[in-house]
Amino acid sequence: MTQSCWQNKPADPMTAQVDVAIVGGGIAGLSLAYWLTELAPKLKVCILEAETIGHGASGRNAGFNTVGSTSYLANLVAKDGIKEAKRCWDFKQLSLRLMREHLFNKFSVAQNFWGSTTVYRDQALLAEHESVLLSLQAENLKVVSSATLASQNLKGLVGGLSFTHEGCLHSMKLLTSLKEYVESKGVQIFTQQAVAWGESVGDEVKLICSRGSVKAGNVLLAINGYAGQFHPELKSWVQPKRAQMLALDFSKHKLIGNFYDPPHKVYFRQDPLTGDLLVGGMRLLEEESENSDFDKTTPVIQNALAQYAEDIFQTNLSVKARWSGVMGFTHEERPYIKKVSFLKHTTFVGGFSGHGMGLAFGVTQEAILRLVGQSKEVREVL
Repeated sequence: MTQSCWQNKPADPMTAQVDVAIVGGGIAGLSLAYWLTELAPKLKVCILEAETIGHGASGRNAGFNTVGSTSYLANLVAKDGIKEAKRCWDFKQLSLRLMREHLFNKFSVAQNFWGSTTVYRDQALLAEHESVLLSLQAENLKVVSSATLASQNLKGLVGGLSFTHEGCLHSMKLLTSLKEYVESKGVQIFTQQAVAWGESVGDEVKLICSRGSVKAGNVLLAINGYAGQFHPELKSWVQPKRAQMLALDFSKHKLIGNFYDPPHKVYFRQDPLTGDLLVGGMRLLEEESENSDFDKTTPVIQNALAQYAEDIFQTNLSVKARWSGVMGFTHEERPYIKKVSFLKHTTFVGGFSGHGMGLAFGVTQEAILRLVGQSKEVREVL
């Protein structure tokens, strides 16, 4: 968001000269900076963020550190075939493993490996999805009985499929830790600096910001759901989709793990720090209006989420907070590492299609490996 000269206190214009400029200060932008400090520590790097670190979807999600629901993966097999789905599965596993090795061993991010469970109301569909996932050689897959779900007060379910190695985390703790870490390695972070446009200056790119400019040898766009705001070309690559969330008072209950309910496009978990039940989804109730990058909540979806929680737990729950976040979906529902045509030396990294917290770290490693010439991979869709 821009500010007029009357709204903003006078300040010295920002100017910087860097090797790599990253646009966006969410999980993708900070992860790109992290991998640059690991793989090319001599390069001078900056991050340009229009608002504050974690202002977008990265700081607004439910904190799922997963590869998605079992239903999503089964649909991927049906759409793309076993071979391609297996490649995607393996890449997702790589990303989660990299997070465990590089981030969770360094930072305190309230990570809990409690597993993620997709719940089912149809026994035949559960069995079909279990068979499909076994064909992917999906490790750590467990069938969860209806009795086990009922013991957590989840009602009306025939069972579930769980990835036992997955978990949840405190998104803002992770983002804050990443920010502090890359800054300690020399990365400059400029917040409240919306990038308006870029232009070629010799063999460099000049990014014009709300209060100054930056010259860079390479630019990485990590703006995900807001890509279409930056340039019309990106509108055809990434569609913004708003996700609404609410927090419910769940202090009298105990729920362990992450949960997906695909037919309702709902996901939920209990925050172990606050005891709140975090519930999101139901976007298909107003799908057309939810294909938006405007931050707001709506009564139809908010009421449906609250009603869903009360129905599945069969108890009255009071609302403590409501919010929304903007995700970026590609046509393939898989992320891109893709050079843009409108600006030299510039690559878009994003389009995580709802799985950014689990996927971004692996995707950004691959993007930096390509940037520094350590990867031979050329595919644009991961």
